[in-house]
Amino acid sequence: MLMVIFGAGASYDSISAGPPLPTESPHEYRMPLARELFDNRQHFNNAAMSFKRCQEILPTLRQAARENNSIEERLQRYLAEADIKLDRRQQLAAVRYYIQAVIFQCQEAWKNIAYGQTNYKSLLDSIRQYKRDGEKVAIVTFNYDNLIEYALQDFTGRPFDSLSSYISDGEFQLFKLHGSVNWARRVATAPPQLRDILTKGTGPAIAAEEIIRSIDEVTPDRKFDIVNQIPTWRTDDGRSIAFPALAIPVRSKPESYEECPDGHVARLKELIPQVTKIIVVGWAAGEEHFKRLLAERLVNKVQMFVVGADDRDAERTGQAMVIAGVRGDFEVSRGGFSHFATHDEPEQFLST
Repeated sequence: MLMVIFGAGASYDSISAGPPLPTESPHEYRMPLARELFDNRQHFNNAAMSFKRCQEILPTLRQAARENNSIEERLQRYLAEADIKLDRRQQLAAVRYYIQAVIFQCQEAWKNIAYGQTNYKSLLDSIRQYKRDGEKVAIVTFNYDNLIEYALQDFTGRPFDSLSSYISDGEFQLFKLHGSVNWARRVATAPPQLRDILTKGTGPAIAAEEIIRSIDEVTPDRKFDIVNQIPTWRTDDGRSIAFPALAIPVRSKPESYEECPDGHVARLKELIPQVTKIIVVGWAAGEEHFKRLLAERLVNKVQMFVVGADDRDAERTGQAMVIAGVRGDFEVSRGGFSHFATHDEPEQFLST
């Protein structure tokens, strides 16, 4: 069985040099890496205007990025402080809404900039052409965006219109371990002022702000929904308050996947022992829990092919996998995702 692991670098480098670019600046809408999530871009600033509590920590996060300090480490500190400080809990709730807004806007513009011609589609084609007949593929992504869903839907004709659709296909199954821009968790308990907005016709931005203010009285449960409204404040049927299901990017990743349905995680654990080959694209191998999961559940010694920003970056990821106990040999791409998806490296790896 083949496993493909995507990190932020995959969406960042998801357009090759081929398609002509429109007159608007592609940089403004390029899918951000973790250190770029709080960039000084116009539509990022617009999102911050919508969710004002994140404005209080935005300058500090931007300064951390300018000084090459880890934004994830700074958010880790805020997450620890949130245990005892209401301000931090509200700020981090606003950060979730901010991230949902900027990723959604980027992915929709980036998809149009690509004219549908993404490296995700090219790689999917190579996988189908050169993998073994009948071989299943488990795709694991730590990205919030829907670019892989768009590629899979166009490629297979399968709509991602329910949570079960992600893992029901016989050929490609998709696991989003850090949540998704269009996923929501229903709220199990909510104060009266939040329950009232379901019937008042409140606008999405105002409703989201009310959820942020009331975050201490909001308890998301383990029921997930696909949602079409951004920002997310209720399920699409209008019956339940909902909260964006995406993980805050922190340095020390949690031991469980709170923003991924339990059934998805259980299914992934069932599939890992069948994996014999792994392709890694744009992932720095920072998720210790996932690396341990692979090391513990892989039965076979695996072949790995690693794609980073360049060959040195890919080498670091491969070494991190081996150090974590993932048994196997790895080779690295000569370039990034654009190089890998448009050259013969996938064919050479998959056909051996």
